[in-house]
Amino acid sequence: SKFADELAFQTIIKRINSSDSEIRRNVSMALSRTPHPKAEKYMLSMRNDSSESIRLDVVHYLGRNKTEKSTEILKTMTNDNSSYVREEVRRYLIERGEKL
Repeated sequence: SKFADELAFQTIIKRINSSDSEIRRNVSMALSRTPHPKAEKYMLSMRNDSSESIRLDVVHYLGRNKTEKSTEILKTMTNDNSSYVREEVRRYLIERGEKL
C-alpha cells in the first residue's frame, strides 16, 4: 500500500482520529508503509493511541527506522501500559546497544 499520491495520503489522514480502532489501525498500517514525507509526523502522533495494536505499529515503524530520533522516541515508550509494547520497545533498544 505504498502511495506517494497526495490525494490518497490525505484520504488516509482524514481517518486518523476515527472513533473506530479498526479504521485507525488501517491508518497506522498504511502510514507505516508509505514513503510520503509527512507519514512519520502522523505515525508518531499515534504513539499514545488507546489501541495496543496501533502503538505496536508505531514501535515497529520506529524499530525499522534506525535513527537517533527514533531511538529517543522509543525510550519514551518504555513505560507503556502494555507488556507487549514494552517488550518490543526493549527488544529494539537492546538491538541498538542501549542500556536499559
